[in-house]
Order: sequence, then C-alpha cells, then structure tokens
Amino acid sequence: MRADVFRQFRFRAEIWLDHHGWLPVVVAAFCAGAALIQWAWIAPQRARQAELQSRLAKPVRASLAPPPAEAVDELARVLPPPDALHALTEALFVAAQAQGLKLERSSFQYEREPVLAWRRVAVSLPLKGDYPSVRRFVETVLRDHPHVALEQLGFKVEGSGTTQPEVVVSLSAWFRTGEGRAPAPAMEPVR
Repeated sequence: MRADVFRQFRFRAEIWLDHHGWLPVVVAAFCAGAALIQWAWIAPQRARQAELQSRLAKPVRASLAPPPAEAVDELARVLPPPDALHALTEALFVAAQAQGLKLERSSFQYEREPVLAWRRVAVSLPLKGDYPSVRRFVETVLRDHPHVALEQLGFKVEGSGTTQPEVVVSLSAWFRTGEGRAPAPAMEPVR
C-alpha cells in the first residue's frame, strides 16, 4: 500500500515537472529558505534590537556613592585655600615670561563641586610662542602646582605668514572652600 502511494506521488510529480519545469520548484525552495532565515535569524535580531533601544531610551541615573570622609579630608589638606588663586595667576604669568611666551590675557571660570564643597577654577591661557616653550611652560606649571591639571592644548595659526601659532592652554585648578564637606545628596540605585 505504501509503495503504491509513493508510486502515485512520483508519477504525479513527474507530470507536474513535465508541464511546469523546475523553476517553480527552485522559487518555492528559495521562498522556504528565506522564510527559515527570517524565522531563525532576523526576527530574534529585531527583537534584541528593540530591547536594546528601549533600554537606551530610559534615563540613566548616577549611582556614584560619595567618597569616604577620610579621603576627602586628606585631599582637602593638600588643596590650597581659595585666596591662593591670586598667587597662582602671578605664577602663571611669571612662568610664561620665563619661557619667552607672550601672555596678554587670560580667562577664569569658577565652578563649585556640589558634594565635596571644593572650588574648581577653569583657566584659559592664550599664549604666543613655539611648541618647545609651551611644553616647558606646561611642565613647569604642573610640577610646581600639584592642584592644577591640564585639560586641553589647542593650536591656532592666524595666517599663512606667521611662524608662531597661538596656543590655548586650558587648565583646571582645584581649591578648598573652607566650608567643609556638603551633605551627600540622596541617590537611587541604577536598575
């Protein structure tokens, strides 16, 4: 019985192939393969992408715990008081002159660190001079003032005939405020 069913199926398949050719079989196999790829690979990838996009769309909350009080107090002892900014400004001008750099102006921006009650002063110094002199200036400032950090060096050439570029040195100087540590804000854990 089973052999008869197989023989009939084979006979009808040969007649169908004789009338229509192999093209419909190839197209059907291609469509079945594409459906299998869609089901097995593309659909899970799209689901994963949607999950990642929904996770990225959620706002991220800071979960940093404030540092231990001992570490804050130890660092506060190293930082200079706020009235040392004037001395730092004079030291920057003296160091620039010692390296043969032209420093005609400077800009300062004051920021307060809310948790630790420290003051950060962003200093921008446009200098005119050659690179080795600027490098020696930066090395001198960082060596002599451990509370100062280099943020950025930017080079700008004003014209094609100039030999000395204008170099903008951006520094951050940290000072203690003398007010003690501010209370830590309430923070929620990241979920």
